[in-house]
Amino acid sequence: MSKLGVLMLETAFYRPVGDIGNPKTWSDQALYKVIAGASVDVVVAKESLSNDLFDLFVENALELQQAGAKAIATSCGFLGSVQENIQDKLEVPFISSALIWVDRLLEQGIDEADIGVMTFDAAVLSDIHFPRGNKGDVPVCGLPPSNLLSRAIRMDSPWFDQNQGELEIVELAKNFVKAQPALKALVLECTNLSPYRKAIELSLGLPVLDINRLIVETMDGRP
Repeated sequence: MSKLGVLMLETAFYRPVGDIGNPKTWSDQALYKVIAGASVDVVVAKESLSNDLFDLFVENALELQQAGAKAIATSCGFLGSVQENIQDKLEVPFISSALIWVDRLLEQGIDEADIGVMTFDAAVLSDIHFPRGNKGDVPVCGLPPSNLLSRAIRMDSPWFDQNQGELEIVELAKNFVKAQPALKALVLECTNLSPYRKAIELSLGLPVLDINRLIVETMDGRP
């Protein structure tokens, strides 16, 4: 596998295998850059990135490209807001967010209302976070404040019970689909949901799409 470059938020919470921030997810074939000041509270926001923080992302993306990364991704789906602006400055593919899947599914003829999105924070997710600049009628399900994974991320906890976390996330996904029975696919905005993608897919019987699959397909040369 070619080297992947990853622009990381400045966090310390536990990232199991399957999370973009765990090098073993990529068989140690990944290059990482932590963006100083890019905390969860700063990036998961209704506003766009500040100019200074945006410039830091660009600077580090260019450094990863110079270091040999064949594609560059981020560790937070809320960075879909900078997809085009950063891609324009790079020669390699830039993958800001799993929300790119929404555009691809629409291109396949799937209606907005039939594409579900599971997100870290449904109250914050808005048009600006979708690479196309429009959330439209896409149904959204956020992690509730009581959710174990949500609390671990917000508290920047170095450990949490992954098995219990998976049970909660699968149950949340099942309830989401029960409330939205017309869904034909589920997109995981939050990169920290990727370790549970297979369990969610098995429980739902629907395609579950995350940033990891987007990265693999991009690096394999698939559009």
